[in-house]
Amino acid sequence: MGSSVEEIIRNAKATRNGVVSFPEWGRWEMNIIKIMIGLLFLAVTSSGLAIGDTTSGVTTYSVLEGNWVIKADAPTAGGYGEVVVSTADNIYIAQCLKNSSDPAFWRYDPDVENWEMMNTSGLSTGAFRNGAAMTWDYDDHIYALFGGRYGDDNRTLFYRYSISNNRWEQLTDTPNGQGAGDAITWSEYDGHVYAMIGSNARGTVFARYSQDSWETLAFNSNWTFTDDGASLVWTGGAYLYALRGEYDEHVPNSDFARYHIPTDTWEDMSDIPESDGVGDGASLLWIGNWTDRYSDCIFAIGGGSVDEEPGYGFYRYSISCNSWEELESLPCPVGYYVGNRLGFADGHIHYWQGAPKTEKWICGGDAFRMFKTTLKGDINGDGWITTTDAVIALDLAVRGGYEPVADINADGRVTSLDALMIMQAAVVAINL
Repeated sequence: MGSSVEEIIRNAKATRNGVVSFPEWGRWEMNIIKIMIGLLFLAVTSSGLAIGDTTSGVTTYSVLEGNWVIKADAPTAGGYGEVVVSTADNIYIAQCLKNSSDPAFWRYDPDVENWEMMNTSGLSTGAFRNGAAMTWDYDDHIYALFGGRYGDDNRTLFYRYSISNNRWEQLTDTPNGQGAGDAITWSEYDGHVYAMIGSNARGTVFARYSQDSWETLAFNSNWTFTDDGASLVWTGGAYLYALRGEYDEHVPNSDFARYHIPTDTWEDMSDIPESDGVGDGASLLWIGNWTDRYSDCIFAIGGGSVDEEPGYGFYRYSISCNSWEELESLPCPVGYYVGNRLGFADGHIHYWQGAPKTEKWICGGDAFRMFKTTLKGDINGDGWITTTDAVIALDLAVRGGYEPVADINADGRVTSLDALMIMQAAVVAINL
């Protein structure tokens, strides 16, 4: 074949449905490519394998790569009451250093990389405490559990923030005392707030909020209670997924489960692969509502460990395969303070370090980073994996050429196997 890889990439005209045109190629070359694409298509559709999966459901390699990019530091380091929540356009941080501190609430604008202090009038001193948790309703409101220290007898504060009015209002108290095991999410499936409320000191209640009232639901019978690092996320359908958190200060725990909304039942899933267990900053994030490409993924950080050591682990969970894979480690560790650290804005995942200002927690505790992704298999860089990319991979394999983005299984070369896996991803995209 007479064209270079650069010329192929330049001349390939691809659409999301996989239509490909190579105007400079002759009939012989096109016939060969058609035969090869046909063979690849047959191999793909008969194999039933997805990129990164084996027949056992274990992830063997990743198509998602990237690096953490420095963004404007947050206005503060961590505190005993803190949480991150995002609205796709902006990221918010709520924080109180301790129970005698005035509450702070900031909004990050990714377009100008600027932090702005938002209204906290009407909120009491020390409003945000251990286990504070927030969720956005995909509209104008952020719902918030204010948390509670282990020394608080029965703190049940539940509030709602209006984005358009920049104003807080108090709602009906939660049906259980709040604490380090609090977690909350909004479900578009039925338009309700769901929350795990409590700690190992006062037990955990799982409940649903709607029309200013709470309804207690079934809780995972294998868990009993939640604690430091508990997290809850809706994933676009009838399921919620949850991390139990660090319920024992000495025994590592990586428990992960899902809740089925229609049947009010729980099912334990594959543990998050944190060898020392999740820590105080463990967090879950689902972005499939904004990015179809990742609708099958839950992103997570381990949040430290049971012995309070700094945590660097960043992971992706495949919903369809019930399997985890480790991604690029966090450059600035999280931990020590309880609270979600992950958010999504301007098409990218972000995280706030939210750690103490000590030498042990490098980066100063206030670091803010964005994950810039690279989609392996997208050789022509159009943002999608299509049959065009499979053709380019085939050309590379024939020539003995190499492009890192085409080396799906990371074996240091581009072969027909890489083209097969790229074709599998293209078939999945075509059928979306």
